[in-house]
Amino acid sequence: MAPVRADFVEIVEPRERDIFEDIAQIIGEQEIDEEPEDEETEVEQEDEPDVPEEPSEVVADVDKPPGPAEEEEESEQVAAIAVEEGTGRAQALYSSRSGQDRRDALGKYGGSEQTESAVAAGLDWLARHQNAEGNWNHAQFDRHCRDEHAKCESGLFNRSEVHTVPLDPGVTGLALLAFAGSNHTHMRDGPHRENVEKAVEWLLGHQTDSGRIGDYPHQANYFMMYNHGIATLALAELYAMTGDQRLRQPVKKAVAFIARAQQRSGSWDYTDAQTGRYDTSVTGWQVMALKAANNAGIQIPAQTLFRLADFMDRVTLRSGEVYYSNKNPAPGARGEGMVAVGLLSQQFLGFPNDRRTARRQIEIILGNPPQWGRMTLRDRGHSIYYWYHATLAMFQVGDDAWAQWNPQMKEALLTQQRQGGCSDGSWDVPNNQWARFGGRVYVTALNILMLEVYYRYLPLYDGGALDTVAALIATVEHGSRGDAARAVRLLGQFDTEPARKFLTTLANKDHKLALEASIALAQRSELASIVPLLRQLRSEEAYERFQALGALAPMIDQGLAPHFIEALRDESEMVARRASRTLSQYAKQSFGFEAGASREEREVAIRKWEKWWKNYQQGEPTESSEPWLVIGVYPDSNAVAFSTAQPEQAGIGDELVVYRDGDYVARVRVAAAESDLYVATVLEQAESGGIREGDVVKPRE
Repeated sequence: MAPVRADFVEIVEPRERDIFEDIAQIIGEQEIDEEPEDEETEVEQEDEPDVPEEPSEVVADVDKPPGPAEEEEESEQVAAIAVEEGTGRAQALYSSRSGQDRRDALGKYGGSEQTESAVAAGLDWLARHQNAEGNWNHAQFDRHCRDEHAKCESGLFNRSEVHTVPLDPGVTGLALLAFAGSNHTHMRDGPHRENVEKAVEWLLGHQTDSGRIGDYPHQANYFMMYNHGIATLALAELYAMTGDQRLRQPVKKAVAFIARAQQRSGSWDYTDAQTGRYDTSVTGWQVMALKAANNAGIQIPAQTLFRLADFMDRVTLRSGEVYYSNKNPAPGARGEGMVAVGLLSQQFLGFPNDRRTARRQIEIILGNPPQWGRMTLRDRGHSIYYWYHATLAMFQVGDDAWAQWNPQMKEALLTQQRQGGCSDGSWDVPNNQWARFGGRVYVTALNILMLEVYYRYLPLYDGGALDTVAALIATVEHGSRGDAARAVRLLGQFDTEPARKFLTTLANKDHKLALEASIALAQRSELASIVPLLRQLRSEEAYERFQALGALAPMIDQGLAPHFIEALRDESEMVARRASRTLSQYAKQSFGFEAGASREEREVAIRKWEKWWKNYQQGEPTESSEPWLVIGVYPDSNAVAFSTAQPEQAGIGDELVVYRDGDYVARVRVAAAESDLYVATVLEQAESGGIREGDVVKPRE
């Protein structure tokens, strides 16, 4: 595996940091939260956005995170493997868009007659403003307005560049998705069959030999992959709904173009050129397109899915935030918009919602509900774009999260829909940068799609997610060493029987990735990981023993304490220290063990540990030291971690004193807490020496 860059550790290898480093990170978050907000000042806002530069001219911003580290060369074997298509399930996945299934879904998930009326009015507005050729134009749709003296306002910025940007494939795709969401297709009689048929023909007529949908000049392709991804999504959904074989080859060609355009990082950028730039926003639309195509019976390259899953995992922080780009990122690029895109993309890739980062993302989204008045040029993160992705993501989460989000989404949209006049059924464009770039057609189509959410897609537990597990298994079996290791770690995040079975088999083999597989299982508290991890404790490599202990630590209450006690004798100080930390946290005592002490001194403490375990098994009183013990020291952060016998024994801001053998060592202040683990900042230390693991922590007298 390629070396990990120190400045990228949060993205590249966040799962390998042990619990004490994770707790220490709380300090930084606490300090940030406590910083006083700047006084609000009047800032002159620009009325118009900067027209984006060509991607090839974008200069890296050294203050922003780099893209995911590029691994070893890709395996040709993996590139030749495709994930099986979703044959037989395509039409069933969209069955709730019509008839009694639709009525049932509306009642079950919180729709109403009012939302249905809003959808119908919105579709009528789109139908009235479609070009005769079949496309929609974000800037010139108003030539179809009925009243020459009261045309619908476009809502666009008043700049010639904005009006001439080629967005037709994208907005046509969005409009087509809105019609398809209400079961209007080109093969089903209904009031909008002709609208759909003309739009389909227009998109097919603008597909190039390369498979790209959008035949405008390459130099104008800043929105190439946005246009292509959305248009592919629309055609793939219609193919899945109707089975129209005329669409199969165009969709296959469009998917092949997406696969070829993927950046080495696993993401997509604005164009199909290898720019070295990643763009999570663009990537989100490709995820949706690939999912729809796979559901329609189109195979997806395994390598494409592996690299995509790897990318989404790398750019997702522990906090739930998601990086937007490594080059020229816009303000608010780690805001709620990217959080929603990241969560939805991982849901469509099959990642479960019960992961820690997913839970934090759900909290972020629920803390930023739809409010029309918040969409301003100043608040770039709050937008229709964000609402759309968040609505789909919260629907997939379901339960209380959806019950909280849905009423706020409905209120925000239903109260703002225009009634009367030519604009009846549409929505005015909020004063938000991206809405004013896409205009009324863009905003109206996305709002309709949100109000169709109740029946547009079934929840993913009913099927429909991409089979990322199959792609990861193929990568482990046929990929390079670095790719295979990453794929194993990713498999540990999937709570599926195929993933568990594969990892269990791999962990029990004499395989170079057996340790990685064992750790992946342990991260999900799978007991099947214990035996192979205990075997790894006999490895000749100290780092492997260190990793195995770390993976076993959360399961120490499965009778594993003797193995940690034996590890106190390890010749590697690093391994012995990890064993000591885990035992101290588990037993709330240390018996004076220091990993750096002489063998004789260590052995004295180890014999006490062995006696403790014997008494513990027999239910007899155990020798105990003070219950509040230092279990981690972080000089670079001026912090320590300590544990207590009971949770909530210390409060945030409490000042405590650290002692060793009854002598004063330091004074600390509690900065953060997680269960019975605490992190404290060091206020002062005695000149005689710094804090050590095993020191006693007491309240100030």
